Amino acid sequence: MKRLLIALVVLGACTPSSDPVQESVASDPPAVASEPTLLADEIPAPAGEITVTGISAGMRVSSPLVVEGSVKSNWIFEGQFPAKIEVDGKPVAEAPAMYELPQDGSYPETMKFRAELVFEVAAETPATLVLQEDMPQPVSPDSDVAGPARTLRIPILLAPSAQ
Repeated sequence: MKRLLIALVVLGACTPSSDPVQESVASDPPAVASEPTLLADEIPAPAGEITVTGISAGMRVSSPLVVEGSVKSNWIFEGQFPAKIEVDGKPVAEAPAMYELPQDGSYPETMKFRAELVFEVAAETPATLVLQEDMPQPVSPDSDVAGPARTLRIPILLAPSAQ
């Protein structure tokens, strides 16, 4: 009798719960790539050239996504550089990452930037935040042809707006 009782307790512990809360938690969110692939016309941003604060790989974000950080001034042309969110390689949000010159009018080597990206998704969606220098350097000193753009790609998860 004692063995039968132990067997029933063990069997009960192995039976799936019908608790709807546990069932909803059990569903996995969409997968987010850990290392986004650079395109043929891109090169990885060297360490220390661009820093993004408050956003990390795999982070779940909502709209509007405010992207802030610091960047080397040679990424910027006419006060900005491109920022976008891509889903399956297609842009779903684009905005210029803008900087402000310090009050003293100096032009520092590293500048703070800010971009606001507005998007709309119906469900959690894997995406990539893309920050790219605006005017890539020529392929050689005597060339007018631009080389690959230094690019930072961060995988993120877009969350639908609460309505």
